[in-house]
Amino acid sequence: MRILHLTTEFPPVIYGGLGTAVGGLVKASARTGMTVGVLLIGATDYEGYGNLGSSERTASDPERMVVDSSEATIFPIAWSSAIDASVGLVRKWRPDVVHMHAFWLSPIARAIREGAATPVTSRRR
Repeated sequence: MRILHLTTEFPPVIYGGLGTAVGGLVKASARTGMTVGVLLIGATDYEGYGNLGSSERTASDPERMVVDSSEATIFPIAWSSAIDASVGLVRKWRPDVVHMHAFWLSPIARAIREGAATPVTSRRR
């Protein structure tokens, strides 16, 4: 199973509880043998799990992904190109499902579902 988490927070990018929760879910999923990716929207200076870099990335190129082989592949994408870059990334990475973690990412999730023909789930209360 290949799962891609669509989020705005992932350690060390944590503004509240979301980043901590997504980090734990990614670790747990990887331990079960799933192939896990994190589509990290807005964190263009992300340099790996637990590390922020100092340079601003302006291009959202899936080839510039950051790999943390112990748990997940991280795809930092800028807000400015989030929809097109996300659809292209999903087409290329081919997850079985994309799990959206924040409702404000709905336009991106919708574009992925429609443009990449990939199921999108979210946690509902």
